[in-house]
Amino acid sequence: MSFRNVISKSELLRQKRELEATKDVDKILSTKKDVILQIGEGKTRADHKELSDQLYNSYSKAMDVRSLAEIVGEEGIPESSKKYLQFADAFEKKFMKQDPYENRDIDTTLNIAWDILSILPESEWTNISEKSKKVYINVVQKRNI
Repeated sequence: MSFRNVISKSELLRQKRELEATKDVDKILSTKKDVILQIGEGKTRADHKELSDQLYNSYSKAMDVRSLAEIVGEEGIPESSKKYLQFADAFEKKFMKQDPYENRDIDTTLNIAWDILSILPESEWTNISEKSKKVYINVVQKRNI
């Protein structure tokens, strides 16, 4: 047997994760296109677009952190980056793997998005306006009391 034909377990895991991430990105881009068509005056809440943009940007960063964690191990990344791993897990569980028969309204969905985003420190919310932070952070805090 040649060494060229031997693939390490870590390489198989990396390839598997890469394939899953590609499927996730395809799903996100498809969802993002649908969201853009549904955002606008009279169609949704004022925070929808910036919250959507922030979730996608944060998820992208979380995928980078996840890739790094696969190389160096989770214990090898800073605590601030571990928040991104928690964010990604929550985003995937509550958004990407939402039950297809779950029928929730836009306000509920956006409130869940704020809950997920609140895993990250506010300093990371680069797409969220100060106005939206003031309005919607209170909604999150009231639900988490």
